[in-house]
Amino acid sequence: MKIEFVEHNGVRMPKGWPEEIEKAQDVTKIKIVGKLRDRVRYGSGESSPCHDCRVSAGQLHVPGCDDEKCPACGMQLITCGCG
Repeated sequence: MKIEFVEHNGVRMPKGWPEEIEKAQDVTKIKIVGKLRDRVRYGSGESSPCHDCRVSAGQLHVPGCDDEKCPACGMQLITCGCG
């Protein structure tokens, strides 16, 4: 199966991924230890996109991204154990 690619914000990515990035921007909160918290945006001042989900600086990561930080402890969200 051949994967089709598109360019989004100057970054090459699989077709359909820009829509996942856009959907992720609507998920602004996450429940951590029973409390809704604001999700952590990808690093301001970053000049390159996230290595995993390809978002640009200031955007919210696509859920499941291995670079998203936990809003409670600041560690990697997918492994921190807070959720």
